[in-house]
Amino acid sequence: MVMVGGEPVEVGVGEGNLKAIETVTFTIRPEKIILSRQAAGGPIGTVQDRVYIGTDTRYLIVLLSGEMVIVRVQNGYGSEAGEFAKGDRVMVRWSCEDARMLTD
Repeated sequence: MVMVGGEPVEVGVGEGNLKAIETVTFTIRPEKIILSRQAAGGPIGTVQDRVYIGTDTRYLIVLLSGEMVIVRVQNGYGSEAGEFAKGDRVMVRWSCEDARMLTD
């Protein structure tokens, strides 16, 4: 469990051992991140920008902590891609299996 944007989230630790209050860097592919309007246990942010790029819509989300997250949502029937506009408050979440901790 790590803190992201002031919210506790799970990430796959991979190799290595984490120590309490240790700063870590982890990565998640933009298409693996899910945006939602429902607060269900993830960092909260605001849509700063939304760019339609053909098959996908790319969102730039600024978390309450100031951290920036890029999210890519595939366009299509049943997709939430066009659902979020600039200024909308959203929750950012992902499966812990999709998060990779970066090591030296």
